[in-house]
Amino acid sequence: MNHKKKISKKIIAGVSLCAIALSGIVGYGVYHNLTPEKVETKGTPLNPTERGHQLPVIPDAEKSTKKGNAVTDAVKKATQDSSLEDFKSIPYTNNQQEKTQALTQLNNLVRQEQQSQKKQQENNKQGELTQLVNKPAEVKPSVPSDGGNKPVTPKPEPEKPIKPVDPIDPPVVEIDYSALQTLVQQAQEINLSLYLSSSIEQFKLELVVSQRMLEDSSSSQEAVNNQVYRLQQAINQLVLKGDKTALQTLLMDSQGMKTDIYTDETVASFEEAKSQAQSVLDNAEAPQIQVDQVKQYLQQAIDNLKEKEEPYLSLAYLQRIVDQAQKINASEYTPSTAEVLTVKLTEVTEYLSKNEYTKELNEKYGEELQQAIDQLQKKGDTSKIKELLTTISAIDRTKYTEESLAHLDTVCSDIQVQLSNEELTQKEADTLYQNLSEAFSQLEELVATDQEK
Repeated sequence: MNHKKKISKKIIAGVSLCAIALSGIVGYGVYHNLTPEKVETKGTPLNPTERGHQLPVIPDAEKSTKKGNAVTDAVKKATQDSSLEDFKSIPYTNNQQEKTQALTQLNNLVRQEQQSQKKQQENNKQGELTQLVNKPAEVKPSVPSDGGNKPVTPKPEPEKPIKPVDPIDPPVVEIDYSALQTLVQQAQEINLSLYLSSSIEQFKLELVVSQRMLEDSSSSQEAVNNQVYRLQQAINQLVLKGDKTALQTLLMDSQGMKTDIYTDETVASFEEAKSQAQSVLDNAEAPQIQVDQVKQYLQQAIDNLKEKEEPYLSLAYLQRIVDQAQKINASEYTPSTAEVLTVKLTEVTEYLSKNEYTKELNEKYGEELQQAIDQLQKKGDTSKIKELLTTISAIDRTKYTEESLAHLDTVCSDIQVQLSNEELTQKEADTLYQNLSEAFSQLEELVATDQEK
């Protein structure tokens, strides 16, 4: 596109110059015709070529190969080479012919110039394509062979001594161990026997770590603060063993309770509560919350005990008295009182075997049987009396007065009679022993005469 613009400009310039030149030629021709022609005396006028003048020269198209202002240069050259005398010497009749020839040559010149430019562009494109096709392949340089010679490693140069740099002492930072030390002292005073073993292990570990940190004194302030926090957490997580004093007292009281007067359902709950309470007492690791819960459960079970309805309630009380009477050893009591109990117990037993209970009969037999038990009199323990009688019989009677010996013998005889009484009660036996002891103590020793001395 640019080449076309350049050609167009050149053509326009050439045409303009040609038009100017032709206008001058035409003007000159008019001027020449109006001017009277000089008469030559010497023969015919010479041809301009023969007179040594040249016609305006139009450059050949083949010689115009420059890309610049070729047409303009040709016109200029033709104008310069032509002189006014040449134009004057050209006959007017030839002006029209020259004008036509000039225009023809100018058209030929323009056409040749366009063809030359087009051919030049094609040659340029063909040359570029040829260069691309004929471009030689890149050849990588080959590594020259070392000829079997091993490379020689240069000897290292000795290192220059480095001047030692004086160490810079780090800034001294004082670590505050006071909080950790105070907490360790408090931890050492804790009585671990009061706490559950499951909560002690972590506490022991943190206490050991804290003690070593205090001994080393090489930890950072952050590490010390963290250990203070960890030890405090371990202390807070200690769990006290349950205080079982109240639970143990309540359980002991419940063990003495007789449940025969209560319904079977409430008694079953009561027995279960007692069993759980005993399990907690046996567990050394029971926490306080568990102890309190079991104690509350046992107390509720006691409060919820419900008495049987009549006649079974009074029957239960009667059965208690019967059980008490059956455990009594009748041989330890006087025969008369023991007989009363035996008779009444037999009567009550027969009543119970009939399974026809009433509240009134239950209460009646209960009162009578209790009276038979209450009237029992234990046989007197005469063992001490017999021992004292043996001692008295072994004394040396020659040392005492006859009056005191006679009184002692009377008391001993009376006591011997009392000992044979099977109805002798303990109270009566105690009285006999006291009387015998007084009589023995009242023995009077004989006074020795001078002759006997």
